[in-house]
Formats: sequence, structure tokens, C-alpha cells
Amino acid sequence: MFFVSMGGAIQAQASDDANDLIKSCVEAVNVFDKKGEGKFLVALSTSLEEALRAGYCRGVIIEYRRQERGNCERSSWLVQARNIALQPINEPQSKSIDSLLRNACD
Repeated sequence: MFFVSMGGAIQAQASDDANDLIKSCVEAVNVFDKKGEGKFLVALSTSLEEALRAGYCRGVIIEYRRQERGNCERSSWLVQARNIALQPINEPQSKSIDSLLRNACD
């Protein structure tokens, strides 16, 4: 019985991690879409929290690509971030970071 509840906790954590990546990629896309407004304005309108979330998304994607998993070389990390950002948050089916990254390459 302990293992069953432990497995549920691990699955819930994986789903939370995937949702955190989605939220972070939404921030990354927003920050880089603002970039067209000028670097000075982006610096003024981006909070530290937004910048950290965007950096988390970019870092996870770049590390995934560095390890040469998936077929991501055809597009930039920002394209992959946009694909992840389009995913629904808190979807009832379980998601993992790996599946989000893999599916965002297609």
C-alpha cells in the first residue's frame, strides 16, 4: 500500500514538473515576443520572476537538444518553446517533461 501511494506522489510530481515547464515556456515566448519592442523596454517590463521562468524553459530545452534526444535540430529552441507553451496546463492525463520536449520537436 505504501508503494501505491508513493507511485501516485511521483506521478503527481511529474505532472507538476511538466506544468512548470509549460508555464515557463509561456513566459519565454512572451519575453521574446516583447523583444521586438526594443531591448530597453523589455528590460523594464520583464520582472525577475518572468526572466527566471523564461531562463528555466530555455535551459531545459537547450540541455535536451545538447543530449541529442529527439529530432530537434530542424528548428530553434524558441520554436520548441512555442510548441510547449501551446500545451494545456493541468490536463487530466499525465505528462512528463520528456514527452513535452519530444513532442515539441515534431
